[in-house]
Amino acid sequence: MKKLALLLAITLCYTLTKAQTEKTIAQDNKLLKSNMSLNKLSDAASPLLAKNIEKAPSVIAEPTFVSPPSYNTETVLPSSEGLILIGMNNKFGYKDKKGNTIVPLKYDFADNFTQGRAKVSLNNKSGFVDINGNVVVPLVYDAASAFKDGLAIVSVNDKKGFIDLAGKLIVPIIYDDVMYFSEGKASVKIGGKWGFIDMTGKTVIPFKYDWPSVFTNGFTRVKLNDKWGLIDKNGNVIAPIIYDWVNDFTDGKAMASLNGRVLYINQNGETY
Repeated sequence: MKKLALLLAITLCYTLTKAQTEKTIAQDNKLLKSNMSLNKLSDAASPLLAKNIEKAPSVIAEPTFVSPPSYNTETVLPSSEGLILIGMNNKFGYKDKKGNTIVPLKYDFADNFTQGRAKVSLNNKSGFVDINGNVVVPLVYDAASAFKDGLAIVSVNDKKGFIDLAGKLIVPIIYDDVMYFSEGKASVKIGGKWGFIDMTGKTVIPFKYDWPSVFTNGFTRVKLNDKWGLIDKNGNVIAPIIYDWVNDFTDGKAMASLNGRVLYINQNGETY
């Protein structure tokens, strides 16, 4: 009887141990599959972080306003810098907060104020008014952006340049595409290639890249022949243009991928 009881105890112990082992293996396999899925998701998402700027819309694309719901009632749109944008019969103007008309309802398009200027358009031409309703930049441009850091992007015949708050042309309208200035430099495109200019319009980094980013903390990402690298504000190559993708520096390091391997680059160009 003692031998039978011992045999039953051994059998029960083996059965429980086997069941627990199989459960543990199943859990480990499930966790492994989950981690593999997360890694695949991370691998898929990381290059998008580096490449999403390529899909960014033009900075001077016309915003779309919803037409006023009534043709005999003024529609109040978001206010800015003390004025209220109003629309009626697909025409736009501005009033102050007391209801006084500052700019009559006469423009085909009107934007919110930024840095004391608002873009207005009439007959497919754009310019700017100030908060007193004065036209400070004549409506002579095919398109224009809002002001940022005292400059706005303007376009004529599909070429782009920059004007200041007074309407003075700061950078000639000769570029195929441009981005806003960042840290004193702007990415500009001509002849199918991107380079960088300073705020006088002088070329400071040659036109040789397929795609640029904007400068952040003294560095920017650039793309050439479907590979990415990093340069400083003088155009010096910090990280060679050999990476499948690379992100901007964060806390002194930039994440990158080379031949499917994720690594980090410091601001001296060293990898680890």
